[in-house]
Amino acid sequence: EIMVVGEFSPAGDAFAQLTADSRLKLWDVDTGAATQEFAPPGDLAAELTAVAWGRSAAASSTTKKKKAKSAADVVAIGNAIGNIMLWDCAKGELRQSLGGQETGHTASVTHLAFSHSGATLYAASTDCHVTAWQVSSGAELWSLKVGKQPARRIAVHPEDDQLVTAASAIKMWDVSTRKSTRKFPGHATPVVALAFSPCGEFLASAAADRFVTLWDASSDAGAGAALMALTLAAPPSQLSFV
Repeated sequence: EIMVVGEFSPAGDAFAQLTADSRLKLWDVDTGAATQEFAPPGDLAAELTAVAWGRSAAASSTTKKKKAKSAADVVAIGNAIGNIMLWDCAKGELRQSLGGQETGHTASVTHLAFSHSGATLYAASTDCHVTAWQVSSGAELWSLKVGKQPARRIAVHPEDDQLVTAASAIKMWDVSTRKSTRKFPGHATPVVALAFSPCGEFLASAAADRFVTLWDASSDAGAGAALMALTLAAPPSQLSFV
């Protein structure tokens, strides 16, 4: 069985794929043609483990046409040795590498997620930390230890004020204080997919235990039982609200 690791652009017109030989490959959805390809060089060369599309912080034009063209021109990729890279889709080149000797991760990047504003990139790692990065400058904003188990997936609330991390247990964090505000019972096995509903009132999680669970993520809800749980015939790998 071949597992394709990748993510669609927010507009749905492109797909970013991590290949088996550790390259980033971008595809045009309409034509099926590969449009760009990147193999991390030198010290950045390692197995690619995570990918996320980001909205350009520079997309501030007042015209809809220009906004659409630059709405998703940054792809973040993470590797097995903790490096994070930003690929500029408009220029077809590496924009920057995040982290250094005293910042960033010391182990494999497990997941990446941009804030909905596009200003911040969040990264989870097997070093049990989640980091936040300023996309425009590449500066590390903060590093948070999430517990004894590393976060396998992260999700950003539509209002960018809450961050959810998931190992097998699921935790919600206040982005401004970096304090845990809620815990969900989670799954018996590590979470493999995590998503907020567009309204931010619900959180869905999926795990290798074949369960997809829907949680109440509203501000007035406390920790408790799931709203709904579905059992699939095979372990899921992705989920989203439509």
